[in-house]
Amino acid sequence: MSDPVLEPYREDPSPKRPNLRLRAVILLAILIGGAAYSIRKEPAELHVYTLAADRMLAGDEIYRPDDPKPFTYPPFMAVPFVPLLVFGQDVQKGLFFAINLGIIWWSIALLRRLLMRTFDWRDGPSPWVLAVVIALLTGRQVAASFSNQSHDLFILLSILLGAERLSRGACSGARIFGGAGFGLAAALKATPGLFLVSMGAARRIRAILGFGLAGLFLTLLPDLLFPRDDGKLHGMAWFDTFVRSQNVGGTAVKEGTWKPWNSLNQSLAGSVYRLTHKPPPLGPLDDPRRFPDVTLLSVGTSTAKTITLAMQALVVALLAWWCRRRRGDDASPRDRSFAIFGDVSLTACAMLLLSPMSSKSHFCVLLLPAAYCVSTWIHRGQSKAILRLLIASFVVGTLTTKGILGKSIGYTVLAAGSVTWATMLMFVAAGVARGQVSPRTDS
Repeated sequence: MSDPVLEPYREDPSPKRPNLRLRAVILLAILIGGAAYSIRKEPAELHVYTLAADRMLAGDEIYRPDDPKPFTYPPFMAVPFVPLLVFGQDVQKGLFFAINLGIIWWSIALLRRLLMRTFDWRDGPSPWVLAVVIALLTGRQVAASFSNQSHDLFILLSILLGAERLSRGACSGARIFGGAGFGLAAALKATPGLFLVSMGAARRIRAILGFGLAGLFLTLLPDLLFPRDDGKLHGMAWFDTFVRSQNVGGTAVKEGTWKPWNSLNQSLAGSVYRLTHKPPPLGPLDDPRRFPDVTLLSVGTSTAKTITLAMQALVVALLAWWCRRRRGDDASPRDRSFAIFGDVSLTACAMLLLSPMSSKSHFCVLLLPAAYCVSTWIHRGQSKAILRLLIASFVVGTLTTKGILGKSIGYTVLAAGSVTWATMLMFVAAGVARGQVSPRTDS
């Protein structure tokens, strides 16, 4: 079925098409070079997934906090890695790089379609300008997913599948399948459960139904395909091992898995903890530069939890307020897509801020709010507030790398929560953008 919103963008068959052979050669070079680099690199996160998949296939326990790097995700996360078990470790790393490259390629195609459905680019600047700006804002985070061999691009793709499907129209099928995309993300990682807040505020009941059905089915699927020998549900084992022990308002803590003072944890809870607690005593092999004292206010654990809870409650309240259903959200296909894109972008930021543990590779989903905010600034009023917030997010989040500031200062600003506060700025920018209800009109 044709999409009337995208009809003006259909390619004219008369102009000469780009050299497809050149594209294929470039893609092949990237694939071969990246795969070769991945093979030389340590297994990183990939080994965590394949080990869990191997244990799941054997009916064993997959949640073992005493592992050097435990598998801490919902059980469905292990299922996609079962087919990789037939290959050796080097082949697994090369294949996983290729899979991630395909996922980011697919994600960019979905994001492009979502942008075209939301904004009219015929009278705006070249899309390449947008691509460069988005790369400056989020390239660091997307690259981290490749270098860490993490599954976070799976989350990005799942969210984009849901957003693109949901923005197609107001029919029940689009809404249910859109919600199912978010349900898939929640089955891979628990924090996309926050889509229930944004969809509830927007009163997208059918999308919530799709979310619930997909999330429940995929969470139970590992028990149908690979039941445990002891008869316990994989999901219950995950909850008992890694979820039940977490304290509301506290940072991620689990003996052998998560340490409370961890500069790599850029969630709100993690950053607040480091700003209110001195670093732990250093071991003989610890690099002191990795444990800078960034304490702003030395308080007890209960007070730190109160501060964290207040900030987390504010994020949830803002998420619900900014995603609330507004008059005009369904006035036209573009307005509907604009509202959905905004709600998804806000939820992506909230996921990172409210998770007990958010490491740098998780932040690849900032691709969504970056694209949304920049496009809104260009096409819906050019709000100075959006521009200032984006610039501040770029300075705090991108210009504070160790490569720019040096290792000593870089570790210090990271421990102070540079990525956390950059995400908070992006969250506020997306909230401001969500309020830009009138398309720009040229005088």
